[in-house]
Parts: sequence; C-alpha cells; structure tokens
Amino acid sequence: MYSLAFERRAAREYQKIRGADKLRIDDALMRLQQDPYESVGVKNLKGQLAGSLRLRVGEWRVIFRVGHQTIVVETIGRRGDVYRG
Repeated sequence: MYSLAFERRAAREYQKIRGADKLRIDDALMRLQQDPYESVGVKNLKGQLAGSLRLRVGEWRVIFRVGHQTIVVETIGRRGDVYRG
C-alpha cells in the first residue's frame, strides 16, 4: 500500500472541497493507494505536466506523481481549471 502526501497547494484545495464531492475524492484516493497504476480513471499526462498522472473523479481531477511507495498529490481542482498553471 502506498502512502499519501499532499503538496501545500493541493492540501489547501482539498480542504475547500465539501459534501459528496469530498467523499467521492476520499474514496478514490483510498483506492489509488492500493495500486495507482490500476485505478480506474488514471491517465498519464503530456506537455507541461509530463511525468504526472491524472485521476478523474467526476468533474474533479487529482494530479499526482508516484514515488517509491508514496503518492504525492500535486493539485486538485475542477476539470476546466486544474490544468492551468
């Protein structure tokens, strides 16, 4: 099982999420910790975000990278906003 770490920006964004969206993201992150490469909705990113992966949770996106037994969440945001610098 992988451990989960949040970058500062991702932690602030995560704390702002409320209600059912938060529960769905929590559930997806728990599944991601089991095996980040086999989770549904995970895709490799290209361009400026190359080397990172994306987890799709409804209209939310979780951008992360995988280290040695650690998943580092870089950012969390809505579909249209998360890919902007």
